Amino acid sequence: MRFLSFPGALGYLLRRRGLERSLAACGRGVIIGRHLRIRNPERIRLGNGVIISDRCVLDAGGGKHSRIFIGDGTFVSSGTVLRAGDGPLEIGEGSSIGGFCRLDGGAGLLLEENVLLAAYAALSGGTMEAAPTVIGRGCWLGVRVRVSAGARIGGDTIVGAHSVVSGDLPSLAVAYGNPARAVRSRS
Repeated sequence: MRFLSFPGALGYLLRRRGLERSLAACGRGVIIGRHLRIRNPERIRLGNGVIISDRCVLDAGGGKHSRIFIGDGTFVSSGTVLRAGDGPLEIGEGSSIGGFCRLDGGAGLLLEENVLLAAYAALSGGTMEAAPTVIGRGCWLGVRVRVSAGARIGGDTIVGAHSVVSGDLPSLAVAYGNPARAVRSRS
């Protein structure tokens, strides 16, 4: 797909038209940056108003349940890698994924609505033995946060920079550390 690196407004138009034909779904007002790498486009769905910046990777995997879904109004910053693995990787509407993040879906990774990931965050999806990894609605994860497979973070929780989430965190918490633990409540 040579149109993926073409510069300027014409490049934007060519990328949009080309992706509309190859993706499973491509909503209205989608903006795609240059040098996007896509694997298994027939398993990728983009909602309305999705913005994917330059040099991102969307790999929908080859498994029976592999797919990527990016909800309406979501922003994915430069250099981010979204890899579905054997299960679904779903990003809820209104979310913002910082630069150079890595989301490995494994057997299932769900980011609910309005999740904010700072740069260099790394999230691992569930495994065949563990439940899917779930990041609750309205969560904020700081720079270089790591989330292990099967972890669940409750809604509106803030996780401090450089933390490692290896278990579950409650809703409305402020958490940090390695392993991350809730140090106070936001309620």
